[in-house]
Amino acid sequence: KVVLYDTRLTFPFLSQGAPVKRNNAVLNFLENIDWDVLTVSGEDVLYFREIPAYIDNVNTELYIDESSPGLHFSGILNEGTFKVSGRISSSRGRLEYLDQTFRVDFFQAEFTQNSPYPIISGQAWTTIRDSIGAIPKTIYLKLYAIDRETHQEKQQGSWEDFKFKLVSADPKIGESQELVLADLGFSVGNIADKVTSVGGAVTEKYLFRPLFRPLERAIERNLGIDMVRFNSNIARNLFYSSIGFGKNSFNRSTPLINPFNTQTPYLFLMQSSEITLGKYLTQNLFFTYTGQLVSFYDQSRPSFDINHSFGLEYRFLRNILLEIEYDRELMGYYKIQNQKQYLEDIKIRLRHSFTF
Repeated sequence: KVVLYDTRLTFPFLSQGAPVKRNNAVLNFLENIDWDVLTVSGEDVLYFREIPAYIDNVNTELYIDESSPGLHFSGILNEGTFKVSGRISSSRGRLEYLDQTFRVDFFQAEFTQNSPYPIISGQAWTTIRDSIGAIPKTIYLKLYAIDRETHQEKQQGSWEDFKFKLVSADPKIGESQELVLADLGFSVGNIADKVTSVGGAVTEKYLFRPLFRPLERAIERNLGIDMVRFNSNIARNLFYSSIGFGKNSFNRSTPLINPFNTQTPYLFLMQSSEITLGKYLTQNLFFTYTGQLVSFYDQSRPSFDINHSFGLEYRFLRNILLEIEYDRELMGYYKIQNQKQYLEDIKIRLRHSFTF
C-alpha cells in the first residue's frame, strides 16, 4: 500500500522531449515486475489537466479526497496483464473556463479492469451578478457524454467520450449554451467587452499564471493554507488602455490608462485583481477570503479601495453543502466628501446535487 502526500498528478500522462529508449534499465524493470499495489490519497494530492470544452479549454485543479478508496495496480505490463481498478473522488478544487472560476461540487473517476480509461462524472459551479446588489445566479459546468448505443445524453462517460457544458440553475435558461453564455455576458450587445475580458484572461493564463503559481504554492506550503490564488487583471486593463478606455467594476467609464505615463498610478493596472485564500478548518468545513482591488474617481482624483468577501462552507454529505457568505463592496461616495458608500450583503445557501 502506498499513500501519496503533497503530490501533483495528471492522466493521461504528459510526455516531454524524446521518448525513453527501450533498453532503459529502470523502464525494463517496471515493465516486467508483477504489480500488486494499492495507492491511496493523503493530504494535498492535486490532479491537474487542461481539457477541451465548448469554447476554449477548461483548466482543471482537483484535490483528491483522502476518503477515496484508491487505485489498485496489478499484473505485468510486458505480458499484457497489467490492470488498474478502483475509484478516486474530489469534493474541492477549481476549474477555470473562459473568464470564470468554477468551484468543485464533486468529481469522480472509476477504473475497471475492462478498460485502461476511467469512467468520469462530476460538476462545478460559480455565481455571477449582473450588478451590485443583484440576486446572484448559479451557473454549473457539468460533465456529460453521449451514449454510443442509445445516442442519449448521460451524466458520466469514459475518458475518451466526455465533454463539458454550461448549465444554468434558472429553469428558464436551462442547458441552452447560447443563453447561458449570454447570462455570463457573452451577448451581442456585450461581445466587445467580453472579447477583451476573455482575451485578457487567456493572456493571464499563459503569461502571468506561470509566474504566480510557484508563489502561490510556496505560500500554501509555508503558511499551511490550503488554497492561495492570485487573479491578476493586468492584461485585461492593458487591453482596455490600448483601445482608449477603461472600465471599473461598477461599469463607469474611467480615463485612459497609460502605463508609460509617470502621472498615471500603476495601481490602475491592478484594478479588479483579486487574492483568494482558503483553509479547511476541518475535513468538511472550509473558510475562504477574497480581496479585490477597485478604483474610482472622486472629483477627478484617483482613489482605491478593497472589496471583501468572506465565505464559510460546511459539507453535510457528499452532495449537501451549506454556504454562508458575507460581502462588503464599495459603491462610491455619498454626497458628503470622503464619505464612502458600501454595500453589505449576507447570503445563506443550501446546495443539493443529484447524480443519475
